[in-house]
Parts: sequence; structure tokens; C-alpha cells
Amino acid sequence: MMRKNIWLAALVVLFTCPLYIGYGRAETFYHQDRINEGISAFFLIDLEKSDDLKVELEPDSEGNFTLFLFDERPQQTYVRTDQTFEDEIFEKAVAYDLSNTPELNYTAKEEKIYYIQIVLIENGPDYYMLEANKELVRYYLPQVPGYPLEFVIISSLLIMGAIVYLVHKKILRS
Repeated sequence: MMRKNIWLAALVVLFTCPLYIGYGRAETFYHQDRINEGISAFFLIDLEKSDDLKVELEPDSEGNFTLFLFDERPQQTYVRTDQTFEDEIFEKAVAYDLSNTPELNYTAKEEKIYYIQIVLIENGPDYYMLEANKELVRYYLPQVPGYPLEFVIISSLLIMGAIVYLVHKKILRS
């Protein structure tokens, strides 16, 4: 009878406690998504010095994708409306691949956050399968551009000056 109770307790523990063997040690990152021509998808990753990053992208059908890796946060996509790249993207990227099935192999030169940009140049819309040897985080560039600080300050001062002038003028009339 005692033996039966031990087996019953062991089974209850096994079925009620999740197994976390190897939890948090994912060796590979997979992501599948669909994008249209000229659209970019961004990912970021925090790398330590001498970390190796390997990223592979496989299109689902005939999409012509490209991969870029930046060591600074991109402020724009650097993709023109005709699906060509601005020359600045090649200067800012620390690595890139323009082939049909692009892949990046990069060893971090310093500890920082790196940004990956995926662009569908032609034959879209298409799905892609992204595989990396490290966990990536999806990143979105703001679509609404901000106003230059100088413009905001000057506009605010002009509006406040106009309000003060009108209030002062109304007080003098009373």
C-alpha cells in the first residue's frame, strides 16, 4: 500500500510541475513574417565583445530580400520609393548581404546594441523565415517624424508672445 502511495505522489508531482530542463538556453531564434516591397523590418540584439552573430533569411517564394547590420540605431530606412537604397545605408552598415538568400556572420567588436534591417526589394509581398543563433527582439522605427527642437521652441515663443501681447492690449483697454 505504501508503495502505491509513493508512485501516486510521484505521478502527481510529475504532472503538476512543468519541466524546465534547458529553459532559457535557446540555441536558435526563428521568426516568420510577411512584408511588402520597399518595407523594412527591424530587429535588435545586445552583443558582448567577441560574440558571434549568425543570421540567415530564406524567402518563401521569389522575394528579393536584403539584410543589413548596424551598430547605431537607424533613424530611417534608407530605402527610396523606387525600392533602391540610398548610398548612406552602405556607409552606416557594419555588415550587409544583397544576395537571394542573405545571411550575416558578424563578430561584435564592442559591447553594444546592434540593429538588423530586413528589406524586401522586389517580387513582393512575400513571407520570409529568419533564423539566428541568438535571441532577437523586434524593433519598430517610429513612422511619424518628429519636429526639430528649434522649430518647437521658436513656435512656442511666438505663440506665447502673441498671447501676452493680446492680454496686455485687452488690459490697457479696460
